[in-house]
Amino acid sequence: MSLVPRGSAREIVIVDRTRKRALAVATVLRDERIVIPIGSYNANYGATLSVPSVLGREGVVKILEPELAENERQALQRSAETLKSALARIKKRA
Repeated sequence: MSLVPRGSAREIVIVDRTRKRALAVATVLRDERIVIPIGSYNANYGATLSVPSVLGREGVVKILEPELAENERQALQRSAETLKSALARIKKRA
């Protein structure tokens, strides 16, 4: 008996996540160096962000910086700041 109803949105999300993980594992094992959106630490923003990156045997080989309009870059920077702030609050509680 499954706790997740077949065909439900939750089942689709779980299956999609499983496929993405399987793709990432296969890519690393085969050193395929494909471009996929994946979360990794981005030093330019000082936070872990999910952006297009080249994935290979060593993990994220290269982070691809998409061309962004200034307002988009600022929004991404604000998102990174929000993530860093949340992490700082979590660390403070620990």
